[in-house]
Amino acid sequence: MAISPDGLRVAFDGSYIPSVTTGSSGSRENGTGMHYLDVETGRLSSVPIESTHAEDEMSWSPSGEAFTYANGNRIYILDVSTGAPKLIGHGQNPTWSPDGQWITFRSMDDWAMAVNPVTLESKKLLPDNKILGAVHWSPDSQYVLVSEAVGALSNILHWRSPIWGPVAELVVYRLRDGARASVNLIPPESFTDLGFQWATDLGAFMKNASKPPIQTCLTAIP
Repeated sequence: MAISPDGLRVAFDGSYIPSVTTGSSGSRENGTGMHYLDVETGRLSSVPIESTHAEDEMSWSPSGEAFTYANGNRIYILDVSTGAPKLIGHGQNPTWSPDGQWITFRSMDDWAMAVNPVTLESKKLLPDNKILGAVHWSPDSQYVLVSEAVGALSNILHWRSPIWGPVAELVVYRLRDGARASVNLIPPESFTDLGFQWATDLGAFMKNASKPPIQTCLTAIP
């Protein structure tokens, strides 16, 4: 599920049952699939999909007028004013940068790709490093958080178990110069970067994170 920045629209993969019955037809469940909902009007629209395989990521544009999603290893933009999807690449885990300049995704060969949503110009966001999951943008669009594989040799060199040691690490990149900082290791039982997000209000985040069972991993980025 993804909520637009203004909170007025929701995109999701699943089924929808209106909480209020309307007309003589009563409450009606929309079939399972990909949809987007206008919260104020209650209008629900279905997204044309080619594969029933559920995807992990949907991401709204900063304006809330379009969102990007993956289906069948294809990356699309859908403009809510027309309801028409536009194919922009092949891969998974699409995310829209907060400044609206780029849509990023993990390509079929695990590169972090960036596509301009207007010109459709594409490039490798991190030319020298492959990734395992999504590109997580900082609120100012100056940094990205990604996960990268950790091999057995790296674990040995860092005095960690080659078998039970971490399989990935979370890395922050500063885009203007490529500066890199490792911020966390991912153990074998996790093997995902889903759930890691940037905090826009550190005070509010820490107040909520101090309540068990939530755990925090904080790194100050200069």
